[in-house]
Amino acid sequence: ILYLRLLEGDRSVQTEIVDNWLMRIVELARFYKDTPVVMEDVIQEGNMGLWLALEQLPSDLKEEQVDSYLLNCVRDAREITGEADREESVVAKAALLYSAREHLAKENGEVPSLRRLSEFTHISAEEIEDIFALMKNQEN
Repeated sequence: ILYLRLLEGDRSVQTEIVDNWLMRIVELARFYKDTPVVMEDVIQEGNMGLWLALEQLPSDLKEEQVDSYLLNCVRDAREITGEADREESVVAKAALLYSAREHLAKENGEVPSLRRLSEFTHISAEEIEDIFALMKNQEN
């Protein structure tokens, strides 16, 4: 039912979908446990892929296709960000933070705190501060 609401344009269900997917992303991340990557990074990449997929959901997708579409996007995110250099990774995280901040602000009627953004995106508060500082420097 959440997918149907999302397809009908109800963006308020995105948070619930992301929450429901968290354990699934953790399970997918376990496939990389024998590789030289940090598990938290793999989970972050999966979350980024999920958020971006939810933001760019094709309009012609049917409800029964959404789960497979999201799963493919989460898996693709690992391949894309796993091969990306640091700059591309920071850009992807900045996009995720921007989308998450807008979503949370719309949902709660106020700009989310650093702690809330960290909880929501699973990116450390220190890294968020660094990314925001880089974004601010780019504006100047």
